[in-house]
This record gives sequence, structure tokens and C-alpha cells, in this order.
Amino acid sequence: MKNKLLSVILVFSVFAGYQFYGEGGSAYAQHEGHQEAKPKAEQSAPRAPVYYCPMHPSYISDRPGDCPICNMKLIKKKEAEHEEKAMAGSGEKDAGFYVSLEKQQVVGVKAEEVIYRPLSRIIRTVGRVAFDPELYKAQQEYIEALKTQESVLESGQDILVRRADALVEAAKLKLKLQGLDIAQIDELQKTKENDPSLLISSSESKFTWVYATIYEYELEWIKLGQEAEIHATSYPGKTFKGKIVAIDPVFDAMTRTVRARIKAENSDGLLKPDMYVDVQMRSDLGAHLAVPREAVMDSGVRKIVFLALDSGRFKPVEVKTGVSSEDYVQVLEGLNEGDRVIVSGNFLMDSESKLKTALEGAGHQHGQ
Repeated sequence: MKNKLLSVILVFSVFAGYQFYGEGGSAYAQHEGHQEAKPKAEQSAPRAPVYYCPMHPSYISDRPGDCPICNMKLIKKKEAEHEEKAMAGSGEKDAGFYVSLEKQQVVGVKAEEVIYRPLSRIIRTVGRVAFDPELYKAQQEYIEALKTQESVLESGQDILVRRADALVEAAKLKLKLQGLDIAQIDELQKTKENDPSLLISSSESKFTWVYATIYEYELEWIKLGQEAEIHATSYPGKTFKGKIVAIDPVFDAMTRTVRARIKAENSDGLLKPDMYVDVQMRSDLGAHLAVPREAVMDSGVRKIVFLALDSGRFKPVEVKTGVSSEDYVQVLEGLNEGDRVIVSGNFLMDSESKLKTALEGAGHQHGQ
């Protein structure tokens, strides 16, 4: 009994010199002032692997699994890290980001060269077939003033001549206020024939007037002599051709519009006074350095395109845009002729670009 008691005391005395810290293998022990293992906080922990969702790159994790947003399987950031290290080692500043060929093929990434191309703008608006007795009356007054002027010239009475001249100028001014230009007024002076189409459309007249509403922000694209296409719901599939012959000089402050007067073909008399129509006009904008509309991502604050570099590298570039057509946008700053920009799969480029930023932030935190 005495020997057993001595054994217990001996074992207790051996272990009494140890102190344990931590739990389950993560601890260190000290015995009589000797440290056998360092605490976790003092060990240099290996960098944890990073997994991300290809559809929601803002979500990253240190373990595999599924994205809680879309349930897509998380992907380990390995290949892209290798490429990014290679790009960083090249010494190239702002080398962009890398997207594997497999991802590009799955999403259908396409690039297009930035070139100079002719642009045109289509203006679509509404119009009304003219029923304009006021203009008809103003034309008639001008014709009568011209006839009076001719008759008094033979009288030789200066006072009558001056009065007749004043009447002609007053009638001419009224026509200008109605939107007729000098060429139209001069033509009316030669023919001295009023336009009955302002009052009624018939097969006797090959033309009719159409008044198109032009909004303030589209006014710069409307010019005299510009061709127009006119469509009426009463005649589906039929197109009436016309040409802008006058633009009202007075701006309507209430509707923020002006009125363009179009002389339209109407040989069969189908277009009737006060009939509403749709009007389409095309304006040539000239040749400009341009990219497809799909290439530009507009956040409301800035506009971004993704520049295709080489070896699967891409780079976001901020651009300044100008005029636009149906399919293309003029680039004023940010790109050069011959550059290649992404026109399909921009959402992938945007995700990868954000992912690179997120990973750089995560890497900075791991390194702290």
C-alpha cells in the first residue's frame, strides 16, 4: 500500500510541471519554462483557398459548396490566380484580368474591332394631315397683295405704290410666321396659285401637307429637304413618301416642340385632312469611331467597355460617347481605331472584373 502511494505521488509530480492551453491539438505545452509549441496566433497560418460563384463574384468562401444566391457550384480560384501572377510578374501595369477559354466558349464571348463607320439616326414621331385654313388664307392674302401691287404700279401714284408694297411685305411676313421659307414664298409669287390641299385632299392633287411634331431634343437632326416616310393606320403596309419643305420658326414652349411641314405624295387621295399618321425620318450623322451599343455598359455614372487584349486577358475601359444610331455609339474618348471590344458576354466580363477586385481585397485581408 505504501508503494502504491509513492507511485501516485511520483506520477503527479511529473505532470505538475506541465500547463496546457487551448483545445484539441491546437494547444501548446510548457514544462519548467520550456515552450514546446507556439500558440496559434503566433504561427504563420497558410492562406485559405478561395472559392467563388461565377455568377455572383461578390460571394466568396474558404470552402467548396453551393452559392446561397443561385445555388451554382462554387469554383476554386486557382487557374485565374496562376494567370494573374504571371501577368503581375510580367511587370505590365494594369494588365487587366484573365478569363479561361472554356468560360468564354460557354458564355459565347464575342469581340468586334473598333472602326470608323457611317452613322445615321432615325427620328420617329407623329403627324397630322394638314387641314390648315389659316395658311390657305395667308397664301390668298399674299396673292391678292401681289396683284394689287402690279395694278398700282401702272398708276404712277407714289402713295398707292408704297401702300401696296407695305401690304405685300405684311402678307409675306405672315407666311413666314406660318413656316414657309423664302423659296416657297418666291414660288408662290411666280405661280400666284393657292394650295387647295390645305383645305381638302382629292385625286386632283398629287400631293398633300403633313405636319410632323418635332421634339426639342431631336430638333438638331431635322433639316429642310430631308426625306420622310408616312404610315397611316387606315392603310397598313402602305408607305407614303414625302420631303420636309418647311420648319416653323416659332417654338411651342408648352409642348416643347416645333412643327415640320412635309409635302407628301397623295395621288390617290387616300390621306384625308386631319388624319393622324406616323412619320419616320432618317438623318445622316457622318462617319465616326463607333462601337456596337451592346459593348457599352452604362451605370448611370460612367460608361464602361471591356477591351480584349491577348491570351485571354481583358480590361475594363471607361469611355466618353457622342451621337448614337440604332445599332452603334460614337466613342469620343477611351478607345483607338483597331481596338477590340467585347460585344457579347459582357455580364461575364463584369463579373470577372468585380471578382478580381474582391479577390484582391480578400488576399489583402489574409495577408494581414
